[in-house]
Amino acid sequence: GRVLWANAAQLRLLGYSAEEYVGYQIREFYVSQRRFDEFWQELMAHQSVYDFEVELRCKTGSTKHVLIHSSGHWENGEFLYTRCFMRDISEHVRLEEELQKTIAQLAAADRRKDEFLAVLGHELRNPLGAVQNAIAAARLGQSRRDEMLEIAWRQTEQLGRLVGDLLDIARITQGKIRLQKEPLRIGLVIERGVEQARELIASRRQELSISLAPEADAAQIYGDPARLQQIVGNLVHNAAKFTQPGGRINLTADRKGDEIFIRVSDNGPGLSSELLARAFDLFAQADTSLARVQGGLGIGLTIVKKLVEMHGGRIQAKSEGVGKGSQFEVWFPMMTDTPQAEHPIERPQSLNRSRVLVVEDNYDAAESLKLVLQLYGHDVTLAANGLEAVDAMRVSDYDVALVDIGLPDIDGYEVARRIRALHKSKPMVLAALTGYGQQRDKQMALAAGFDHHFMKPVDIGELHAFLSTLSS
Repeated sequence: GRVLWANAAQLRLLGYSAEEYVGYQIREFYVSQRRFDEFWQELMAHQSVYDFEVELRCKTGSTKHVLIHSSGHWENGEFLYTRCFMRDISEHVRLEEELQKTIAQLAAADRRKDEFLAVLGHELRNPLGAVQNAIAAARLGQSRRDEMLEIAWRQTEQLGRLVGDLLDIARITQGKIRLQKEPLRIGLVIERGVEQARELIASRRQELSISLAPEADAAQIYGDPARLQQIVGNLVHNAAKFTQPGGRINLTADRKGDEIFIRVSDNGPGLSSELLARAFDLFAQADTSLARVQGGLGIGLTIVKKLVEMHGGRIQAKSEGVGKGSQFEVWFPMMTDTPQAEHPIERPQSLNRSRVLVVEDNYDAAESLKLVLQLYGHDVTLAANGLEAVDAMRVSDYDVALVDIGLPDIDGYEVARRIRALHKSKPMVLAALTGYGQQRDKQMALAAGFDHHFMKPVDIGELHAFLSTLSS
């Protein structure tokens, strides 16, 4: 097993000089002695060795993966020597290891996707079932109609939150969210964010403690008010959802240097080290069992982390272990100057009653929207398709048209273009009412002549406020 000779390529491969390599036992350079024994046994059995993979030690301490071709030379039954031809496959092995790692990551992502789709079906069917049951009960009798309508309303709001989260994560991961920044007092952000979770906290009889240091309460940050409230509301809502009824939730805020520090903690079930490591991963779920006591899609914390980072902040999850509660800590940079708001809001004159044309091919959606707007005092006309809407515009004047984009004849973009052509001398307000909400969709709507873009399902209160504040 002693090295008799090595060519220059072999010495370069392992980094030794001839004096450091020739004359030494070859087994000393093998990483695995078991692998050397297997190689030697094949030679001693008068077998030729082909593509025999081994790992050899280099002078630097690193290793090289090589393939060996070797056959022994014998004379009168006595082994004399062997020639070993080695080929470096280290890069191939590295790529193979990376490939296997990527395959494992893709398989894990695929499993999470399958789990997410199963959870999504579960989470959508639950409120849908409640809405259907409540409406069926309301149709059968008047005695508990208000209670049933309240159930349907709550569950519809839950559906809206689920759909909103799905749309948010799609827009955020594709970089299609634009922040509407303005100077904000952090105390007001926390107050409004917490308000989003108060109903859940009350229903679970939980105790919420809020502690704002005076210097934090008055401090300002530069951010999007809706998104900052979403961050705080999501963290508090998450704490309430995963903490047992009667549990405690604490929210504290303080100033640390040039940063605002916010902590949301609870005495709930806590996080295992495995879940803590992927708390902000997309579709991460603590509970994928059939029981699924807490519910949710596993994307809320991903949204929070992305929004925090978009505001120049950072977020961290902490837990001492299962059964020991959880903490989420957020740092935001304080505002050091007073920038101008990126999108100043115009305040038009009030116009309490509007003449509205609703262009919608779904009969139930059109009729229900018409009824609600009429109850708010607006004059509403329906058009079931694009051409009918254009004809209606020829014979009547409207303050605003709410136009669905996906229509059976001409699409909503073409409707907007034709209406604009008809009313060049008397402009009117056009609003897209659609399920398509990507930034590209909004840009197409503006290019076609729309003034506003509402996502389905539209918030009726928001739509009424919009109609009531249009300038004539």
